[in-house]
Amino acid sequence: MQLSGLSIMVVEDHNFQRRVALRLLKELGLTALSEAADGKTALAALEKAAAPPDVVLVDLDLPEMDGIEFIGHVASRKLARAVALTSALDPALLNTVQGMTRAYGLRVLGVIEKPLTTAKLAEVLGAFHRAEEAQVIEPDLDVQPAMLDSIEVQPNLWPTSAVIDWYLILKRTPALPQRDARLAQAGQILRARLNLQGTTLGFSTERADGWWWLMTSPDVNANRLLLATLDDPAWKIDAGRLARGALGRQHRGHWDTTTANAWGVVALKRFSETYEREPVTGQANLVVTGGAGTPGSWTGTIPADKPATVLQGWPQGRATLTLRQLGGGKPWATVQSLAAVPLAAPLSSGYRIARTITPIEQKVKGAWSRGDVYRVHLDIDAQSDMTWVVVDDPIPAGASVLGSGLGRDSQIATAGERRTGWTWPAFEERMHTGYRAYYEFVPKGRFTVEYTVRLNNEGRFALPPTRVEAMYAPEMFGESPNAAWTVQP
Repeated sequence: MQLSGLSIMVVEDHNFQRRVALRLLKELGLTALSEAADGKTALAALEKAAAPPDVVLVDLDLPEMDGIEFIGHVASRKLARAVALTSALDPALLNTVQGMTRAYGLRVLGVIEKPLTTAKLAEVLGAFHRAEEAQVIEPDLDVQPAMLDSIEVQPNLWPTSAVIDWYLILKRTPALPQRDARLAQAGQILRARLNLQGTTLGFSTERADGWWWLMTSPDVNANRLLLATLDDPAWKIDAGRLARGALGRQHRGHWDTTTANAWGVVALKRFSETYEREPVTGQANLVVTGGAGTPGSWTGTIPADKPATVLQGWPQGRATLTLRQLGGGKPWATVQSLAAVPLAAPLSSGYRIARTITPIEQKVKGAWSRGDVYRVHLDIDAQSDMTWVVVDDPIPAGASVLGSGLGRDSQIATAGERRTGWTWPAFEERMHTGYRAYYEFVPKGRFTVEYTVRLNNEGRFALPPTRVEAMYAPEMFGESPNAAWTVQP
């Protein structure tokens, strides 16, 4: 195997390991060698080089600019013909990074686990000539139609990560039998599992998608889906919502795993290159026309560090909202509607809620009197997993929510309360206005809440709706109207 003609740059921050790599390469007969101790120095050298090197041998754990970010710059500027990865990380993580590097559009010869040896280097670097001789981009991506004969293709039964893999295989392999029909089926399955509510993104299969032993999770799936569909015209209309939803899955500025964060960096970089090449400059204009009123208008500069928020009145009747960018670039806009109107029927936008009242102590059957005790049963159905959800249910003015343990509080009356589901409140408030419970995490599915109330005042009471809301994604909510209460003496 002839390796002597290859030009190679070694990017390794550890001085001793860099010298070892250079010595081993020289033992293989290579002479066109260069080196760099970090990503920034390597990029500067590659930019000045008369011709790009055949291979960049890069360590993933680099200071300041990590290996994945460095590879992204190399791919976007076409500064090398191929890369080979070196690291002492777990092999499963290395394979994931290898896939992400291919997603950048850069040819990957392979992954070399440390410590380096001449045999490992020769095997991986030999792939450079083997690929060219075979006239393929990468041998391990050359999928043959006959390969499908050994498996039963039932993507409906697969986890979401596998469906995304299948979707990408079909996109990259036009020669597969029934390719167009299968690609459409994979896209339909992904859409059916996707739950886009306002600015939130989730999957109907999230509870079963946390395959940690395969380095996948719902956050990984969200970022990979964004990356996989960026060049698909059928998904173009949803690209902005997918990106916003993927960002919304972060907690404290990051996703749940290292793999998810790595895929997120790749996906958002490609998204920015696709839709945000030109920086946003100038002003934006908003016009609301229609109805009987005067048209509303707003023109202003969009700050670079935070979004501009505009609250515009909506005229009576049908109206048209027009958004224009008066400068360069294409800014993103999120449109929300706020309306203070009486709720006549249950409203569901991510949560469904049903409220049932059961008398515990009732002086007159069929009527409510002062001193009566009743139990509230809330049946709540969540369409997706969500963190920090609040349940807010009103009670008549002057009534008391039992169960606080204070004086004259009836423990017997609350003894029959039952709760079901895979969630439990982190904090409860028993206020004079109603019952409120805060949940740190609510999984997809149904759960129930029960509490007990004693009526203390007579009169007629109008109650606001019962509401369930995701605190940090307020477009995810559910409401149910409450009828007026009449309490007799």
